[in-house]
Amino acid sequence: SKNLEDYINGNKINLTPFSYEIFATPSIGLNSLFDEYNNPLISSKNNNSRFKQISNLNLYAGGLITYNLNEKIRIKAGLEFNYSRSNFSDKLNISDNSNLKNFQLIQNDFNTNNFTQNSNLEINQYNISFPLGTDFELVGNDKLHWYAGASIEPTLKLNDNTDLKFQNEKTNEDLKIRNWNLNSNVETYLSLKISKKTFLNAGPQFRYQWFSTYENMLNSNNKNYNLGMKFGVSKSF
Repeated sequence: SKNLEDYINGNKINLTPFSYEIFATPSIGLNSLFDEYNNPLISSKNNNSRFKQISNLNLYAGGLITYNLNEKIRIKAGLEFNYSRSNFSDKLNISDNSNLKNFQLIQNDFNTNNFTQNSNLEINQYNISFPLGTDFELVGNDKLHWYAGASIEPTLKLNDNTDLKFQNEKTNEDLKIRNWNLNSNVETYLSLKISKKTFLNAGPQFRYQWFSTYENMLNSNNKNYNLGMKFGVSKSF
C-alpha cells in the first residue's frame, strides 16, 4: 500500500497506512431469554412483547489499530473493555407453556419452575473483547468521510454478578456464565478531519452476542443485543 498524501498549507505530508483510534460506545442493551421452541421463559404481567425487561445503559470502550489496504478499505484490530447490565423487573413469572425440560430458573430461595416475585433480577457482566474487522469508505473528500464497518469480537469474561440463575435438574448445580463468548458488530460513522493527522469519528453501532450467556443451555437461550452510539478520535502515525 502506498503512503497517503496530503497537502496542507503548501507542504506535502506523507502519512503511513497505520493509525490508531480511542473510542467509547454507550449503548442501550436488551437481553432475550427463550426456550428451544422460541417461547419466552420470562414474561411480564403487563407486557407480551418479545423482550421482557427494562432496557439498560451499557458501555464499551477501548482502542484500535487500523491499516489502510487501499484508499477505500482498511482493516482493524484492538482491545475493548465492556460493561453490560440486564435488569428484569416488575412481577416476573416463568411462562406456563415454556417446555423447559432439563433446567429450571431459580432466584434467591425459589426453586420451582413457576413462581411470582416482586423484585429486580439483574445480570451484571465485565468483559474484555478483541475486535477484528474492516471498514469501507462509502464517500468522502479531504475533510469528511463516511464509513461502514463490521467486526467479530472474541470476548473473555472478567467478572459477573447475577441474580438470574439456572440450575441443572439432574445435578442440582448452578449453570455458570461462559468464560468465552463471541460478539459481532456492524456500524456506520462519519469521520471529520480536525488537523493534519487527527479525525473525530461518530456514528451508530449494533452489537449481537452469538452464544448463550450461560453454559450448557441445551433447551433454552439467553443472548444480549445492543444499539449504541460510538464516539472516537483517530490519528495517523
